[in-house]
Amino acid sequence: MGSKENRTGENIITPRKIWENMKRFWWFCVIPLVLCVIVVYRDTMNTYRLNVAAAGRDTYIASALVYYPTPDEETGKGNMVIFQSSNTMEKVDGILEENGYAPFNEDTDSLELGHTMGSYGITLIGEGEDRMLCMGQAFAECMLDVMEEATGIRGYIVDEASVAPCMIDASGSTIIYSDVSQKQVSLSLRDFLTWQKLMILCAGVFLGLALIFVAILFDQKIRSHEELEEICRFACIGTVKKKSEKEKKLCVALITAMCHDRQISRLSLVSVSAELQLAAIASSIKEGADEALSVVLGENGAGSPETLEKCRESQGVVFTVRRNKDNVASVRRLQTNLEMIQAQVLGYIFVE
Repeated sequence: MGSKENRTGENIITPRKIWENMKRFWWFCVIPLVLCVIVVYRDTMNTYRLNVAAAGRDTYIASALVYYPTPDEETGKGNMVIFQSSNTMEKVDGILEENGYAPFNEDTDSLELGHTMGSYGITLIGEGEDRMLCMGQAFAECMLDVMEEATGIRGYIVDEASVAPCMIDASGSTIIYSDVSQKQVSLSLRDFLTWQKLMILCAGVFLGLALIFVAILFDQKIRSHEELEEICRFACIGTVKKKSEKEKKLCVALITAMCHDRQISRLSLVSVSAELQLAAIASSIKEGADEALSVVLGENGAGSPETLEKCRESQGVVFTVRRNKDNVASVRRLQTNLEMIQAQVLGYIFVE
């Protein structure tokens, strides 16, 4: 049989090669995923601990609504500045201290103002129910007092200050409760499966698959007959499975017939790599051939000078390629060696 055109490719990716690497490197997917699960678990538990600590604080939200005549939006913005002036803060702190409460603290207390034309909403968050109720009422009264001092016009309180228990969770969101007993933090599955954490888990899976893909790219082992056909310049005599006597007998019959037709009396049966698994095939060839045919075994045809010398002295050469054992570089090296010594290559046997 003649030689075939060499269709090259440094690495040929086939479904068989993907499957073999998936079986071999499955832990490449597991390890990044486990690490991401640990990250998600630790982040969730840390958030849970912060929320438990926040729920244990005596935090309340106070709100009030005042009215002050405001002709337009720009005037309203100016009034907001006056409402939050140092004069207002001094008056509020004075009222809080008179009632035995700690003054307004920018580190632990928060103030938020909003307005729509003449309506001004006051929202305060701090610790202590009675203190926050007093602070809400003090801000409403002191703001109107400061505006009256500045403009001579008096507004009025629309809604008196009211308080409710609240909690600022780990994300910075304010959760308001109707009763203090509701300030309990629980841990559920959705705490673990937030969008961000799902993305982390997906990243772990994709990282594992990427590592397996890299392993596939660097995998030079012959994994399937299709890969061998892409790199081998000689014809395939047949495929032999380890437990298939029928396929072995068919290959032996083909080799015997080829030797008879070409009047070959000395045949070299060689392997690509150092591991020799040719004895059974050689014995079968001897049994089915004429007594005049001698079969010489040789291993490591890709790198053994002794094996190449046997091939040079023989009238025909058949080599075996083993799936999952021999690699692309060794097969190419063997082919080059056989061409250099001008050996008559009958073909190869693919051993599964």
